[in-house]
Amino acid sequence: MHHSGQIFLGEANKSYPSAEGICNLYMTNSTLTTVRDGDKYPYVYIANGTYVFKDCTAKGVTYDYAFNVQYGAEVIIDNSAFSGFRYRIGGEAANGWTRPSVLTLKSGSLKTDKVFLGTVSSKTSAVLHQEGGLLTVNDLQACVGAQPVWLHLEGGELTAQYVRGMDKTKAKNPSGDGFARLTANGGRIKCGKAVASPLIVGWDLAEVGEKGLVLDSDGNACTVNQGFVNLEGESGRILKTGGGALTLMVPTDYTVSETCVDNGSLVVSAETADASVTLVTALTVTNGAALSTVGNAKDLTVGSLDINSASLKLDPGDSITVTGGAAFKGLALEFSTVPALNEAKDILTVCGSVSADSIKAFTSAVINNVFPAGTYGKLTARTPVVSLTNEFAVMRAKSAAALPT
Repeated sequence: MHHSGQIFLGEANKSYPSAEGICNLYMTNSTLTTVRDGDKYPYVYIANGTYVFKDCTAKGVTYDYAFNVQYGAEVIIDNSAFSGFRYRIGGEAANGWTRPSVLTLKSGSLKTDKVFLGTVSSKTSAVLHQEGGLLTVNDLQACVGAQPVWLHLEGGELTAQYVRGMDKTKAKNPSGDGFARLTANGGRIKCGKAVASPLIVGWDLAEVGEKGLVLDSDGNACTVNQGFVNLEGESGRILKTGGGALTLMVPTDYTVSETCVDNGSLVVSAETADASVTLVTALTVTNGAALSTVGNAKDLTVGSLDINSASLKLDPGDSITVTGGAAFKGLALEFSTVPALNEAKDILTVCGSVSADSIKAFTSAVINNVFPAGTYGKLTARTPVVSLTNEFAVMRAKSAAALPT
């Protein structure tokens, strides 16, 4: 069957590879051919042209590169359900070919174990574009080579264990111009399973627009080892949601305009102990969530800080500097261990504006620690530069029953 321009495979054209390996399906230069290939696993090969899968169901077997988008082809999945394939986008092309290979998920679902964006020897750039729907993948891997690769999120949900820009254990093609780019202007990345390796890591550029990026830990403990910046000309927004702890490590700049934590914990950390971390962002923590520096981060600097009905978790000796303003309401404070006796230390310095109500909310914050008998914790504030200090002293004339609540 031969077509020029677009090919629509709808209700009457479901000649897809089956799990039983009945046939292979090749798409080359807008030509559709089904070929029986003995006992070999079926696969789909698509090259050159635009192909739309609308209102379809496609099933395949998990096998290396079982669904190939090559030679500048564009594949659009619209209100369709794809499962069982392993995907490779980009790689092969004739000399001088410049059109990128693109897979777009508009709506519906795509479920697979692996997606490869490009290869180390890629001759065409590769784009995975999600506008909506549900993309479920164990490992999304950018294989950076001679051409750039781009993960472009504008809606829907991407559930994964790994979203990797580049495997740092493998060198990039030394003669190539490969570049791994992640753009999010709408959409959600959800942690599919708690694993030791980072959920997001290795992107040369990770940019976020005004429609934002939702990072959903979904009750898992996960790590994002990635810096984020604003999409050019826009004020980016990142929302951390879902139960569980998301540990943020920023090897490069983190300059997204707004960051909000509304569920679970955001743990700001670093690769080395007693490190200083800077997030150039307006940080909001609310709805019972927590901001934590427990671990390697010792000194955290943020652009502004708003903690509303939420908690702050610190190691003794940790400090937070807010270069702009701060606001507090319904704050709870918790230390990983009870600080040393009779020791006072600045734990929060606000260089911008802070209201009297916010200062009162801090000094009267609940301290969720059990203190040794005869001791208590106290929070004080001083001006002109607001510096909120924790003081832990021996209780002398007071009994435990007389401690302030």
